[in-house]
Amino acid sequence: MSKIVSIHSFRPGTGKSTLTANLAVQLTLQRLRVGILDADIESPGIYQFFGLQKNEIHRIFAEHIDNHQQFAEMAHNITDLIGNRGRLYIIPTKFLPGEIAQWIYEDDEIKCLSDGFQSIIRNLQLDFLLIDSPAGFTEESLLFLANSETLLLVLCAENEDFQGTAVTVDLARKLEVPQINLVVNQIPENVDFLHLKQQLETTYQAPVIGMIPFSEDIGLMAQGKFFSWHYPEHSAILGIKAIALEILRLSSQPKQMTEELLQQLRKEGLEWKIWE
Repeated sequence: MSKIVSIHSFRPGTGKSTLTANLAVQLTLQRLRVGILDADIESPGIYQFFGLQKNEIHRIFAEHIDNHQQFAEMAHNITDLIGNRGRLYIIPTKFLPGEIAQWIYEDDEIKCLSDGFQSIIRNLQLDFLLIDSPAGFTEESLLFLANSETLLLVLCAENEDFQGTAVTVDLARKLEVPQINLVVNQIPENVDFLHLKQQLETTYQAPVIGMIPFSEDIGLMAQGKFFSWHYPEHSAILGIKAIALEILRLSSQPKQMTEELLQQLRKEGLEWKIWE
């Protein structure tokens, strides 16, 4: 069963796009077929994480939203950038605020977005479609959430994020998103990870499946210079590997893939990151 996973945050600046790009790489390295839908309307730029230039991204989701047969044609196959182990595609976007919702409402086709996602999955034979969702509570972000099977809600260990996260979790439940999970990013060194995890799970009644320590190096990822396959033992990348493991567990992917990644994490000394 293919999984539609939305990566969302209450506000910009939480590292949501960085997480999306690296999570896609980790899943692809497990010999899976993964697509990234760059749906961050305010700052679409997933392509930058892979060292691509803007002029190389010439086909956009908005132009084909009403023609499902062309979805596969507009996907950019970037598998060769990560060693051809699985398959990795970028589906770029170019939306203006309100454009998706207005188009859908005008044509009275509420299921159009869902049909489009299924078309992408079917034509590209994807195991996972990751959606880099717009931050906040826009009509577009709610539409993406409503069409997701799994939500990764990214927050930082700051008071500013806590209230917004509560509202987002409540909205996701009202939208009946089947799986709601928390990922805590940019955690300072002096924070007790396990205590923070327990506190958040109690507060939001949702599992924390990833905790990523703060790292100044992570900023280099936006320049396409610091990626999962270049620095696989970096603390931030190890945290993302643990998230990939949980995503595999939540899905119906073959058990041997999950066990392979689990053994890899244990070999790298990640027992404390594996929430069993």
